[in-house]
Amino acid sequence: MTRRLLALAVAVVALQAVLFGYFHEDAYISLRYARNAARGYGLVFDPGAPPVEGITNLLWTVALVPAALVGLEKGAAVLLGVLATLGLLVRVATTSGVLVGSPGPWAALLLACCLPLGPWAVAGLETPAVAWGTWELLLAASLADRRGLAIVGSLLFLLRPDGLLLVALALLLWPGARWREALAPLAGIAVIVGLATLWRWTNYGDVVPNTAHAKVGFSGPVVARGVLYVAEYLVRHGGLVLLAAAVVGAGSSPRRWRLLAFVTGFGAYVVVVGGDYMAYHRFLVPLLAPLCALAVLAGPVHARPAVVAVLGLLVSGLSPLAGAFATTAQLRSTMAYAEAAGRALARERPGAAVAASCAGALAYYADGPFLDTLGLNDRHIATEGHRDPLQHAGHEVGDGAYVLDQRPQILVLGPCDPSFDPFQDEGLKPAPDLGAIDPSPLFVSDREMLVDPRIRAWHWAHVEVDHPYGRFSFLER
Repeated sequence: MTRRLLALAVAVVALQAVLFGYFHEDAYISLRYARNAARGYGLVFDPGAPPVEGITNLLWTVALVPAALVGLEKGAAVLLGVLATLGLLVRVATTSGVLVGSPGPWAALLLACCLPLGPWAVAGLETPAVAWGTWELLLAASLADRRGLAIVGSLLFLLRPDGLLLVALALLLWPGARWREALAPLAGIAVIVGLATLWRWTNYGDVVPNTAHAKVGFSGPVVARGVLYVAEYLVRHGGLVLLAAAVVGAGSSPRRWRLLAFVTGFGAYVVVVGGDYMAYHRFLVPLLAPLCALAVLAGPVHARPAVVAVLGLLVSGLSPLAGAFATTAQLRSTMAYAEAAGRALARERPGAAVAASCAGALAYYADGPFLDTLGLNDRHIATEGHRDPLQHAGHEVGDGAYVLDQRPQILVLGPCDPSFDPFQDEGLKPAPDLGAIDPSPLFVSDREMLVDPRIRAWHWAHVEVDHPYGRFSFLER
C-alpha cells in the first residue's frame, strides 16, 4: 500500500508540474551568479561592478556552480528541485507517523495534490529544498535530535536567512523536559550564522543580503498585501479547507497543536513581510507538509480515501477557483518573451550596458553589464531608492535619476502594455506622489525616468524579439 500510494503521489506531482510548471524569472538571477562564479568572477551579479548579494538563496546558488562550469546550471536547478520534492514526499510518507501519528502515505498523496508543489518542483528556485528541510527540522525538534537540529537548522539558514525563524518556531515541538539539550545545537547554528555573516561583510560589506534592503519594508500597505496573499491561498486554492481539516485532525494532542502553532507563526511572518509577488504562493509551501499530515487525520480510518480525494481536488490546480491554467499560460508566455528578449540583446547589442527591471531572464541571456532598476542587485537603489509600498512585493523601490546617471546604453521599460508609447506627452503626468503617476503598471524607476527631462535624449531601439508577446519598450541614446 505504501509504495502504491507513494508512486501515485509522485505521478500527481509530475502531472501538476507538466500542467502548471515553468522556470521562474528569479531563478535566472541565481543562474547568473553561479555562472559568474564559474567564470572566476566570484558570486557577483555584474563583474567589474561593486559586489552585491542580490540573491536570498546562498547555498542553492553555490550548489549550481559546478554545473555552471559546463553550462548546465539551468538543468541542474530543475534537477535539484525535482530531487528535493521527491525527497520530501518520501520522508512525509515514511515519517508522518513519527511526527504526529498520521498515515504517511495518505499524507504524501494529499501533499502531492497541493497546487504549489508541482510548479515549484521545476521552477529552479530553492523552495522545494526549504520545504524538505522544514519537515526534517520538525522531525529533529520533536525527537530532540540535537545533531539533526544543528545540521538541518544550519542548512536552512544558508538556503534562506529566514530559515532562522523556522528553527525558532520548530523549538515549539522540542520536549519541554529536555529543553537544555537544545542549547548545544543552537550554539552550533549560531557559529554557522556568525561565519556566514563574517563572509558577507568581507565580500559585500553588509551583514544581510541586499535583497533584504530592497524587499523588506514594514508598513500598513505591506501588511495588507500580506493578508491578501495568504487569503488568496486560503480561498482560491483550498487552503481554508485544508487548515480546517488540520485543526480537526489535531484533536486534543498537545504535540499536534504545537505543530499548528508552528504553521500559524510562520504564516504570520509571511503576512508581516507582505507575502510575495510570485504565483503559487511559494512562501507557504514549507507549511503544506505539516498541514497535510494533520489533515488526513480528520476522518475515520475507513473514510480516509474519501477525505484525501475531496481535499486533494480542492487544493489542486484542477479546482475551478484556482484559475491555474490561465495563470500558467500567461506566466509561460511572459517568461518565453523575456528569454527571447535577452537573446535578442545578446545578438544585436552584444556587450551593451542595459538597465531594466527584468533582472532575471533578460540579464541572464543578454550576458553583459546590467543595472537592476528594482535594486535587488544594486545597493544604492535598495538602500536609498524611493519606496512605493503599493507596488508588487519585491518591486517597491527605484531611483530613476540614479539609473540615468549611470548612462546605460539600453533602457528597457516595462513590463507594460505593448501599446504604451513613452514619448507621448499625455502619458507623462507628473504628480506629487509616485503612486499617482501615469502610466501604470510601470515600476518606480521607470515612472521617474519618464518624467525626467533627460529621457528626451533617448529614442526607440529596434530590437527584433522573436516572440509575439511584446511587453518591453527598448530605448537607446
